[in-house]
Amino acid sequence: MEDIIEERVITGIIDYQDEKNEKSGVPPPPAPTVSVNSTFLWHCCFFLLGICHFLPLSFCTASNNFWLHKFRNTSDPTESAGNRTVLQVNFSSVQMICSSVVSLLVAFFNIAVAYKIRIMTRIYVTLILELMVFVLLTISIKMDTDNVQVEYFCFVLLSFCVLNAANGVNILATANLYPRFPHAYMHTCLAGEGVAGIVGDLLNIASIRIYNNDLTKGTMMYFAIGCGTIIMSIVLITVAARSNSFKDALASVHEDVTRKRYTIRQQWNMLCKIRYPAVTALYFGFTMVMSHPTVTSLVVSEDHDKQTVWASTYFSPVMTFLLSDICSFLGRIATVFIKTDIPEKIFYVFGLLRFVTLIPFLWLCNVQPRNYIPVVFSHDYQYGIILGVFCFTNGIIINWGMLLLPKLVTKQEMDGAYTVFGVFMSVTGLLMSPISLFIVNLL
Repeated sequence: MEDIIEERVITGIIDYQDEKNEKSGVPPPPAPTVSVNSTFLWHCCFFLLGICHFLPLSFCTASNNFWLHKFRNTSDPTESAGNRTVLQVNFSSVQMICSSVVSLLVAFFNIAVAYKIRIMTRIYVTLILELMVFVLLTISIKMDTDNVQVEYFCFVLLSFCVLNAANGVNILATANLYPRFPHAYMHTCLAGEGVAGIVGDLLNIASIRIYNNDLTKGTMMYFAIGCGTIIMSIVLITVAARSNSFKDALASVHEDVTRKRYTIRQQWNMLCKIRYPAVTALYFGFTMVMSHPTVTSLVVSEDHDKQTVWASTYFSPVMTFLLSDICSFLGRIATVFIKTDIPEKIFYVFGLLRFVTLIPFLWLCNVQPRNYIPVVFSHDYQYGIILGVFCFTNGIIINWGMLLLPKLVTKQEMDGAYTVFGVFMSVTGLLMSPISLFIVNLL
């Protein structure tokens, strides 16, 4: 997630510089010439790259029902929500902790090493690595892991870590393409990101429905589609990269592999300048660690005791993941139409009020199993309203902060601001992630 936020910073910088140039009368830099025949192919490439940015996250989290099934109590044929194993309860929390560690390592890699590697090399290598992991996960779906649940738990977490690492490098490599191509392609890539989660959720639901609610076969088809998406991305990028216009676009901005690193003092001064976006990102990360999907992945339907198809098969994919992705997407769209600059103090108060209300409300939904805190909002519609408002405001709060960052620094400081912001997000994410383990066991 930190990597997606970092890419929003680069996008905001590019858009803001264009807006500032237009107001000052400065002509924009000449865009690379693109032939009419290449336009559609390039849009397809950037759209698929955008989808691949969210593919590991959306596919792996949306398959929550399958992971719960894999780590179930094998002595309980009903797979009762009140009889969940330690692996089931802590899966999402441990995954978030591992992802935070990986994100921090990737942030330092991007600072110290990544810029020395060609952009297209990074894109190819990371996509191929993601494809290999997806193939292994797809194969493992049909395996009987009831007697080796701990080993399979570790294998899945390791796979997620590799996917997150490759995805983090790929996202920033793709972001480096934005200044080299006409800006329409950047927005195409962002459009792919915007619909990736929703498309992934719909594919998950459709896969389960096609196989008549057979969770194993449906998940296998779901991950096979993920493999096909990555393969298609690699093929289209390879075809596009062979064109002279693509090569000219890449060469339009020099890749500087000899630039100096920033000192500790320079990084601290930069962090002070961007404290507002940093605090908004901190709000975002803190609320996610304490609620979604670490806690929401354990929420069950009010009809879970009746073992209905809705409760056992469709509740989690629809209510927890599809609804949250739709509301988050709508929140991001809302910031496009809200142009008013909000004072920092008001924004901080808004974030604090949101934290002290919506987070406890999510805890009081029908999370199972429960140890100490009673269920207050037991109905499905109550959970849907609370989660929908939470994700909608999440989309607003993070976009508001990110759109402000390029206005706080000069053009010469932008690269440094982006670098410091990435490290800040990774470090704070790592420090906050253990809280999720405490929360799920507290409930």
